[in-house]
Amino acid sequence: MFGATAVGFAEIQLHQEVKMNERPQAPGYLANLMARLFHEVSGEGLHPLGIDAEQFPLLIELWFGGGTSRAGLEASQESDSQRIDRLLAAMQAEGLLEHIPSDPGQNLVLTDKANEIRDAAITAARRANQAATAALTDAELAQLTSLMNRVIDALKAERTKQP
Repeated sequence: MFGATAVGFAEIQLHQEVKMNERPQAPGYLANLMARLFHEVSGEGLHPLGIDAEQFPLLIELWFGGGTSRAGLEASQESDSQRIDRLLAAMQAEGLLEHIPSDPGQNLVLTDKANEIRDAAITAARRANQAATAALTDAELAQLTSLMNRVIDALKAERTKQP
């Protein structure tokens, strides 16, 4: 009798440990976790260059956008002006931007420092993407990006419904 009780208790304890080690399957939780891990992995290569992972998408736009303004970044990054202004101020403080024009339509100008670290930053970001998708087949990657875009579109549609 004692053995059966001990086994039953051990099974319950093991079940609880497994449950505690499983990550929640809520899409919002998983998306947030994935974003944080992407920032962490890409940041390992970006931080030594003086770039925060959150700044990287803006730099991509500025490196390859052919003359981008604050207003253009807000549109392309699908973000609000406060977030863009905060990121640009940090980039200027890091010596990546010449100055931030008062006119949101005026083009931003990168410094020589920003242009010199471009290739290394792109390599770091590619490494993060490759690490994240290494376990996926090409078909799975296409399915993942398709599903992610559908979720983004659904959330954007919901956001526009909000008062």
